[in-house]
Amino acid sequence: GVWNEGRCWEQVQEGRAAEKQPPSRNMKFLLLTLVVLSASAATFAAPWLVPDDSATLEVHEWGTYLSCQGSDGKTLPGVHHEEEKLPNFVLTRGDSLLGARNGMDFHPVANSDTEVLQKMETPVLYFYSSSPDAVEVSVNVSFPLGVTTHVYPAATVNLPAIGEVNSTSGGFTSWDISVQPTGRSVPIPPVDESNIWAPSRRVDANYVVGAGGADRLIFYRGVGRFELGLRVTSDDHTLTAHNDADLTIPAAFILETDGLSGGRVVALGQVQAGHSVSTPLSADGRSLSGDWLSLSEYLTRASVLLENSLQAAGLYPLEARAMVDTWTRSYFQTPGIRVLYITPRQWVDDLLPLSMRPAPSALERVFVGRIETMLESEERLLLAAAQRSSAWPTIESRMGRFSEPWLRRLSVLAGRAGDSKTA
Repeated sequence: GVWNEGRCWEQVQEGRAAEKQPPSRNMKFLLLTLVVLSASAATFAAPWLVPDDSATLEVHEWGTYLSCQGSDGKTLPGVHHEEEKLPNFVLTRGDSLLGARNGMDFHPVANSDTEVLQKMETPVLYFYSSSPDAVEVSVNVSFPLGVTTHVYPAATVNLPAIGEVNSTSGGFTSWDISVQPTGRSVPIPPVDESNIWAPSRRVDANYVVGAGGADRLIFYRGVGRFELGLRVTSDDHTLTAHNDADLTIPAAFILETDGLSGGRVVALGQVQAGHSVSTPLSADGRSLSGDWLSLSEYLTRASVLLENSLQAAGLYPLEARAMVDTWTRSYFQTPGIRVLYITPRQWVDDLLPLSMRPAPSALERVFVGRIETMLESEERLLLAAAQRSSAWPTIESRMGRFSEPWLRRLSVLAGRAGDSKTA
């Protein structure tokens, strides 16, 4: 169930990498020439150059960009650590799905070319075909500022090659799949209903068959070294979301939970380009203000808010519900404060250029930005706790999978305070 098992990925790369490289300049010229010739001589065009208007191919995608920011709004490295156990059939670049490598074949180092500032979690692609026959589709995803680490089904090519990553950049992944006609099912690997994979299948998309596997989707995951346009800062009185980009963020909201008794939900609405939106904190500056909701009410309000935002951005209702169900535990029940927002479509296209052949008649790409944030007051408390060695169990319990970025933040704060020992 790992990528190196049977050397599947490496064998495909060795045998077929040349034919699936990103288009060269000569290839682009050849394609342009074909387009021009077909346009100027449409009457004599070969049958395979004429689009079939009787059948449509529609593609929808959802995914997540995850990052951590200190109270100063700066993105912290070290978010590559895994949380949810993926099924064993998912293929990775590393030796295992969990553990030190987190499915990767390289070790990220902060403040270097291999640092990780963003974790691209569970992008999935759904295909909807009206053709009565299977449709062969070539899918290509470029990741200029990152590397794809997990896939299913197997990719035809995933670059950089295994063992050759020297920076968190230059990613290129492609699949050759067969989109099955509506109503035709194919065997897919079973998963338990409690597994994180299960909700993503609760859609009516067509089945797809790829190299060594089949499902209702294409799945990929990766890590990147880039920053998005939203910053989250806090002081003792307010938490503020700053949109530093030139595009409006369609919807944003803040969640706070202890993971047990309930939480708070603050809807920020749209965040206009170049603008900021603030919400007040409690009197002690250690939490959001407002009523503390029961767990059931909090989960309902948070999930409905996200689901409606996903549908408004272009997902079908079943797709939106699948994404919410996939991330309910991680989004809504991980202790802490986080900002969720719908990213502008242009950010997705710029960060993950996607091409398909044949080109779909419609393409929707909806990504959620997730920023884990630590309030300024909590930073002070955790720094004081870090200066007492007996408090480490408490610190580790609070930080969880985000221990690396949070400890890096505390190290910076300790250094500024002149505490070299804690730093």
